[in-house]
Amino acid sequence: MRRALISLLYFFITITLSASEIKVSGYVHDNHGKPVSGVKVTDGFDIVRTDAAGHYELNARENANFVYISVPSGFEMSLRNGAPHFYKQIDRSNKTQKADFEIIRTEKDETHHQFVVFADVQVYNESEIDYVYKAAADVQTDVVSNGVPTFGMSCGDIVGTWSSGLSERIQTATSSAGFPFYALMGNHDYQSGVGTNEESKVAYTSKYGPTYYSFDKGQMHYVVLDDVFYFYRHYIGYLEDSQLEWLKKDLSDVPEGSTVVLFLHIPTYSKQAREGQWNKEEYNKIVTNRNALYKIMEPYKLHICSAHEHYAENYVIKDNIFEHVHAPLSGLFWQSLYSCDGVPWGYYVYDVKGNEITEWYYKPVGKSRDCQFSAYRVGEDPMKRTSVVANVWNYDPAWKVEWRENGVDQGPMTQYSGWDRNIVNDVDNRREKEFTWKYIGAGQTDHLFYATPFSADSDIEIVVTDRFGKVYTWNSSRDSIYFTTSFTLNSDGVSEEGREYSIAQSSAYSKYGSFHGADKLETNLYNLAISEMVKNIEPDGTFRTGQLWSGVWTRDISYSAILSLAHLEPEVVKTSLMRKVDKKGRIIEDTGTGGSWPCSTDREVWAIAAYEVYLETGDVSWLRQVYPIIRRSLEADLMTVYNNSVTGLFRGESSFIDWREQSYPSWMQPSDIAASECLGTNAVFYRALEVASLMASKLGPTRAHDVKRYATIAANLKRAINDNFWMEDKGYYAQFLYGRDYRYVSPRSETLGESLCILWNIASVEQAQRIMGNLRVCDFGPTIFSPQISAQKSYHNNAIWPFVTSFYGMAAAKAGNRAAVMHALASNMRAATVFESNMENMVASNGSKNTALNSPRQLWSVAGFEGLFRNVLLGINYTEDGISFSPCVPISMKGYRALENFKYRNMTLDVEVIGEGNIVSSCLIDGVEQQVAFLPASLEGHHNIQLIVKSDYYAPEDSINLGPLEWDLNTPEVELSSDGEFLKWAVVNGATNYRIYKNGVFDGQVEDVLYKVSGKGEYVVAAYNESGSYSFMSEPIRVGMSPIEYTIQKRLNNRLGVQVRLEIEVESDGEYLLEFDYSNGNGDITTHN
Repeated sequence: MRRALISLLYFFITITLSASEIKVSGYVHDNHGKPVSGVKVTDGFDIVRTDAAGHYELNARENANFVYISVPSGFEMSLRNGAPHFYKQIDRSNKTQKADFEIIRTEKDETHHQFVVFADVQVYNESEIDYVYKAAADVQTDVVSNGVPTFGMSCGDIVGTWSSGLSERIQTATSSAGFPFYALMGNHDYQSGVGTNEESKVAYTSKYGPTYYSFDKGQMHYVVLDDVFYFYRHYIGYLEDSQLEWLKKDLSDVPEGSTVVLFLHIPTYSKQAREGQWNKEEYNKIVTNRNALYKIMEPYKLHICSAHEHYAENYVIKDNIFEHVHAPLSGLFWQSLYSCDGVPWGYYVYDVKGNEITEWYYKPVGKSRDCQFSAYRVGEDPMKRTSVVANVWNYDPAWKVEWRENGVDQGPMTQYSGWDRNIVNDVDNRREKEFTWKYIGAGQTDHLFYATPFSADSDIEIVVTDRFGKVYTWNSSRDSIYFTTSFTLNSDGVSEEGREYSIAQSSAYSKYGSFHGADKLETNLYNLAISEMVKNIEPDGTFRTGQLWSGVWTRDISYSAILSLAHLEPEVVKTSLMRKVDKKGRIIEDTGTGGSWPCSTDREVWAIAAYEVYLETGDVSWLRQVYPIIRRSLEADLMTVYNNSVTGLFRGESSFIDWREQSYPSWMQPSDIAASECLGTNAVFYRALEVASLMASKLGPTRAHDVKRYATIAANLKRAINDNFWMEDKGYYAQFLYGRDYRYVSPRSETLGESLCILWNIASVEQAQRIMGNLRVCDFGPTIFSPQISAQKSYHNNAIWPFVTSFYGMAAAKAGNRAAVMHALASNMRAATVFESNMENMVASNGSKNTALNSPRQLWSVAGFEGLFRNVLLGINYTEDGISFSPCVPISMKGYRALENFKYRNMTLDVEVIGEGNIVSSCLIDGVEQQVAFLPASLEGHHNIQLIVKSDYYAPEDSINLGPLEWDLNTPEVELSSDGEFLKWAVVNGATNYRIYKNGVFDGQVEDVLYKVSGKGEYVVAAYNESGSYSFMSEPIRVGMSPIEYTIQKRLNNRLGVQVRLEIEVESDGEYLLEFDYSNGNGDITTHN
């Protein structure tokens, strides 16, 4: 009885199912109207084939939504909504219906074909569609152009949210690559908030048809499955039994042992599964019933192409199953163009020949097909700061990742799990301001590799070989660290005018610590500077000025000490400084115009150098020794050259620019130069006064009056410098004030003075930034001043001096202008490489060393090179209380640098700087994170300082005023006509007009070379042209004033307070100019050393 009941129940079920089936019949023909036989037709449950006449009949299941074909090899379909239209909707209200299909012959041999995979296109808004078009254009240019038949697969998540309504436009953009692009469903493509899994797919299927299907291309069979199973606002990875049963039928005519390619969205496998951590797998990230799939595919060689995870991974699941988890086209959800594992946005290309995938590779958009991994030099990845790192995007176990150091094979790199720096940096820089979703970020990846070289500056080559034997290489050399129209600086040396220059390895001196640059060029150049410094130490314990000049000048040793020598050789600096003190215990002004002091007055730089020694040693006894010398010298200068009553400035020649015709108009005599007031010299006085106040504060209450007095004078001088020299229209300071009865501004920029004003806080932050952006610099570096003097040869004029360049670079770092920092570094590095020594100067117009006077291993050039590296790249700044660290690393010099085992007071220090930028994002001292990048001077012993620097992503790009040299016009030679009515002068070549000034005020402008005077007074003329070039003021001419001359010969002794009394009778009351001509008896016009 039970058996009969079961049979009857079976009978009724069978009758019911048969009664609910829909009979679909149709005709499959080609684009010429001819029938096509053997085409598989399915309703997603059962499969039939067309007969010889192209006809088929199919009893579609009640719950079937479509009847569709498996597109056979040699054919393609028309497009609907940007995807192949291989399906017809079933009308469930009609039990019998017809569905014909036209398939288009490709007329091509597809035995060799290729396919492209776009994963997780996942567009959220219209602007992101532009990226899809760019990717499609990239495919068209770099893939389709080879002429091989191609199709594409958008591997799920076409849209970010289905409600955006953008899917059709996205798929249209995808198919603009120029070949059919199939679609499959991802978890972002279903409709949430519905009751069942079937209902969640209705919106997708209404545009793209069935969610699982197959097709053939050449000799390869391709299957698309739907593994996103929806349930009440959630989903898991799951393949329904109906799909698996259909898959068995679909594969029934595929020969065992064949290769089959399977596309689905959610991966079947996971990293956790690979590591045996099954309990850590997440159900919405894997196909939970994957083993059922694997069982079906056992007879075949299976390639699974999946997406979903937004990272790249490859799994060798079984001998016959290889899964490719594709990195997303959308990067990090279009918030970043890197995916979470650091793979740049792109797509995959698979090359198929016969029934084998013979090659596959990742293709980053906008990059070469040969670009298959990213690499990071030593120091570019702070998590592996002493290692080189490679991120091999499409890595699988058949790949090899090896490396070489200095040309020697080192074997395989070590694989590890970590975070890629490109995506980490991009997220850190942009997330808060730009990301829609603040919670997304970098993800851990296993396709990272590292190797630790013996030396950080070694030449490293990474050699990656893919599973097909194709080799990809990267080396750590930098082809262009910096370039101008005249030269290119790279990690091997300098390229210039068709020649290559490099620098030989120099011996390192352990006494000064061991420097490791980001490349060998840096290391070798730094060691060259150290070796040249050592060669400049004389047997008597002093420094010599350079290879060609023994002895040392006050300003040379002082500027050298400030730049670096006070910290490298404090004892030698101390001995050298004390040699520059006269018998009266004052600083010697040992070179300059007119027999030096008081025509030249920059000797106070000695005080700044002495203070720099104190910052290094902390030795108060040194302050007690030098302070009286500084005080006596300052008091003499305050009495003699301080123009407190008029300008508030100190008189005297421009600091170090002491060849008068090289920087002043030729008519100026030593007395005129002595009366001029110059930017650089006044900057020196400001800092010397500040230093004197600081020193006095360390020497007890007896010096309290000096503390206040010098600080007050310094503050007044700072205001005077800004009041008299700052040119708001130009955005930098003027070089000097000059003239005779009246003062005129020379609007040239003067690099040393501008730099010192920044370094010593005379300039405000805003002024400093404007100066660095506005100073004119040329290809080979910053000139001493600009514009150049047309009538003069190259020495200070038309010249670059590396020590000045070093101050410029330090000032640029303080101002935060990394473009100027890079220009300074490149200038010094190029010069030392090309000349194979640290020359004193070079010709600005052609970069040669053929100036009027020059010498190898010039002391301040050596000190400047060392100082620029230490102060800027390593960020070492000495203070009274310790060392503050503020590195400034140009982006093209990003990497790892270290100065190890250098001495500071009672410490031995290792300083490591990693990255690029001028913001210290991390400071570790002996492994402990610090709130401030500062090392107290009170510590003792050995300490390690690790600094990570970064840049402000949103800061405007730094710029410099780089261009050809600017030249002045010749100075007019003016004379008064015989009748005293006119000024006249010869035509100045290039001038278009002339401006006339009377008693320091603009009086008129003419295009002629004749000007009628407007009464008595002092007149000067300057030439101008329409391009902005100008001349010096002409020699002043007094008009309408008769001199009353009185001559006296009297020798003054050296007793303080000696006076000369003169009585002169004048004919009438009025205003008179009082002028003295005198000789100070201190040597000839050039020098007295």
